[in-house]
Amino acid sequence: MFAVESCPSLREIPGMDYPIRLADILASLRRLDGEDDDPPRPGGVPMRLRRPWAAALRRSA
Repeated sequence: MFAVESCPSLREIPGMDYPIRLADILASLRRLDGEDDDPPRPGGVPMRLRRPWAAALRRSA
């Protein structure tokens, strides 16, 4: 909502004299949650999609 149009990684918060980096906001929130020791893990668990045609090939073999 307060993103700087020319630089989306910055936020201009009303009442602040200077823009704040989004990374700093997120790091502060992690510290408040007690997660400052471990950085967030990259990515998620890979998900294998089912292929309906593969089952048909197995049946015919």
